[in-house]
Amino acid sequence: RSIAQPTDTRSLLTTVIPKGVFVGNSINLFSIYAGTLYSYKLLSGINVVLSSMTADFYIRQRIAKNVNAFIVKDLPFPRELSEVECLGTLALPLYSGHEFEKFRDGVNEITDAIERKNLTAKLDAMVAHLYLLTYEQYQTVLSSFPLVEESYRNRCLFEFKEIQLAR
Repeated sequence: RSIAQPTDTRSLLTTVIPKGVFVGNSINLFSIYAGTLYSYKLLSGINVVLSSMTADFYIRQRIAKNVNAFIVKDLPFPRELSEVECLGTLALPLYSGHEFEKFRDGVNEITDAIERKNLTAKLDAMVAHLYLLTYEQYQTVLSSFPLVEESYRNRCLFEFKEIQLAR
């Protein structure tokens, strides 16, 4: 969405919109055509990075009332597209509804709210690792979102630690 402020629960809200869907004037729309230059998995990965608390933290430092396209364009983005595509692959079950069947490419959607939150927290932690954040830096990022449920922030930190231990 384009209208947001640093005191909102989240400022940078992103999604993948199915082909043929109309959007109003309070949403920034970036057209990336999957299937030509980009795979669905990469498009999903781009969405994961942009939907992360880490990217949102960066945006919050630069906005007052609007998330303008030039602010999003300035967002540092991980260069390892293979890792971004891996994130996108893991996120495919989060795209629900028949409109996303082709997008999911045979992957079953997750409809259970707890499973969705857990996967989202894991993806968020993985993005923080892509940005090379330390545990303390990630704690700082998460603590800047006081309106986000503490249980979700704790789950993100748990997942971050799990990734560190696995490396």
